[in-house]
Amino acid sequence: SEKTMKAHFGATIVTGFSDLIESEGKDIKVFLGEVQAAWDKMWESVYTADAAALPMLEHPDIPKFDYSFSMRVMQLLVVCCAVVLFLGTIAAMTKLMILTCVAMGDLGCKALVSSLAGWFLVSISGSRAPSAK
Repeated sequence: SEKTMKAHFGATIVTGFSDLIESEGKDIKVFLGEVQAAWDKMWESVYTADAAALPMLEHPDIPKFDYSFSMRVMQLLVVCCAVVLFLGTIAAMTKLMILTCVAMGDLGCKALVSSLAGWFLVSISGSRAPSAK
């Protein structure tokens, strides 16, 4: 769809291209005239083509790739380090929040928890995907 700039599976997309137009040794106006003529010809042929009569595109075989054992081990180590860092950050922030609540007393703890809840609600309310029109 040109309007939404999207293509979906199963859609027929008509395309076209012209032969190469050489510019060397030509006047710029002559060259631009040839480009415009080729553009107009392709535009007309693409927009008037019978989509049902067009041939299907051939899809090249994609070579299968498998990671080596050492690469898989490295990926596992990176993921494990990321999980450990994430959990460490959560633990440190929880400890910091508890220490802040203890140091600030009951009113300070309520203010901290309220501000965190407000931040959470604001962050999830702005994350809605825009509706398609």
